Amino acid sequence: MSTNYMKTVPNDGLIQGDHGVGHVYMVEGVSKDAQGNVAMSLRNPWGHNHAPGMGIDSLSPTVQVDLKTVLDNGHLDDLEIGPKARQRTQDHAQGQPAHADPKQAPPQASTGDVAMDRLLASMNDPAAMGQALTALAQSPDGQAFHAQGQAQFQAIEAQQAQVAQQAQAAQQQAPVQTGPVMVR
Repeated sequence: MSTNYMKTVPNDGLIQGDHGVGHVYMVEGVSKDAQGNVAMSLRNPWGHNHAPGMGIDSLSPTVQVDLKTVLDNGHLDDLEIGPKARQRTQDHAQGQPAHADPKQAPPQASTGDVAMDRLLASMNDPAAMGQALTALAQSPDGQAFHAQGQAQFQAIEAQQAQVAQQAQAAQQQAPVQTGPVMVR
């Protein structure tokens, strides 16, 4: 689940956003109460929800939110449901898939993204996976993802440098305390 950046701190239990953009969560569960209200259990990939300036303050990696509240305030950007996990078994003696008959082979998952589908299809072949990862990294989406990550990294480094400079300046401006001089 991805969210939109909120200009004001939201009251829905989710993070306002990361540096002017939304945030993402993994949906761990969905439940409905007797009145029909839908609640979602979301996991923050940060491993915690400690961001008091962004609307939440909890060391727990999960948060419970009311879907209607998130929808009503415009915080929800996208909710994606990925393909079901598939299990493959190998005939270790032959090195061939146990389902040699194509009619019995498990269906290939399709995300609609050629590079991602190639990556998913190569899960049991390290060489093919390496090629698929290279292709994904070189794709326009991969390049955009890399550029966005670099920009976020540089912004965080700049922010940390600014905080360090401010702390150093505050330390230099701190008044020197002197006390009475004792003379004998």
